[in-house]
Amino acid sequence: MTSLFSSIIRDSRIRIPTVTLVALAFTYASTVPYQSIIGISELGMSDGAYSALVFFAAIVNVAISLTLGIWSDRLTERRPLVLALSIAGIIGFGSIALIHSPAVFIFSVLFLVPMSNSTYSLLFASVRARTNQLARSEAVAITSTVRALYSGS
Repeated sequence: MTSLFSSIIRDSRIRIPTVTLVALAFTYASTVPYQSIIGISELGMSDGAYSALVFFAAIVNVAISLTLGIWSDRLTERRPLVLALSIAGIIGFGSIALIHSPAVFIFSVLFLVPMSNSTYSLLFASVRARTNQLARSEAVAITSTVRALYSGS
């Protein structure tokens, strides 16, 4: 197991997406449960309006993820796209926390956070692209470990 972690840490094309996945998962898990409190209690949205927002955000999330996934498969380098989507997440989650405005909240939840969520599949694709160059047993072990780290965070 130690050699497996050292393989992940040693290879920057595996390490960077793995660390980014863990950081994004922590961010998402630690902020999303409070979005309803912010939207309903602090910004005065009705339960129905917040439910509609979350429903449409899920639709936008799927549409953006599919579109960007198809587009990224055509790119030779995914890093600029991953960076842009990560920045969208930083702006989205940061504005939810710092700017208490219904318009900013709705825009962030409806567009910026779903854009940020597309980062997950792109990061897993980056790890997979690198592990496809390794021996099958090592590739399976690394991919499983990265998924476990993501799920644990």
